[in-house]
Amino acid sequence: MSDFFRFLGWLFINVGVPLLAPLALLPLLTLSRSHQTSVKRLVLNAIQDGQLCWTAIAMCAGACYDVGGMLDVSTSGSTRAFAWIGLAWHILLVIGSSALMLIGTMNALYVPTASARTERPNRRVMWVSVFLTVTTATSFSISHYLVT
Repeated sequence: MSDFFRFLGWLFINVGVPLLAPLALLPLLTLSRSHQTSVKRLVLNAIQDGQLCWTAIAMCAGACYDVGGMLDVSTSGSTRAFAWIGLAWHILLVIGSSALMLIGTMNALYVPTASARTERPNRRVMWVSVFLTVTTATSFSISHYLVT
């Protein structure tokens, strides 16, 4: 039972806090009279250009550290192969998240804002960043659980 609580604590600190802390603070703006009506828009703007990928990149770095540590202590060939696959997987996630951050940044700079356009904004980058971040969080958690 103590292992469960230890892993739950690790999950909260290494996955929950980086993912939820930035977004959890934005709704506190409802306490401010000047921002009460725009909180939903502010939360959406906080993630629409792929900013969640910053969290995914940091979690991938932590996963690479965990899996890399497994390479040092592993003696069997299958464990080393699993570690190399995990390391390559998280490096691919870093590359994908970094590329998406670049696309989101370019979109934010060169695409007119939604208020200047008549059509709805394209939210593909946002949904891909949410998917990448959830995939990274799951993968990081699984890797850590298997390593420890």
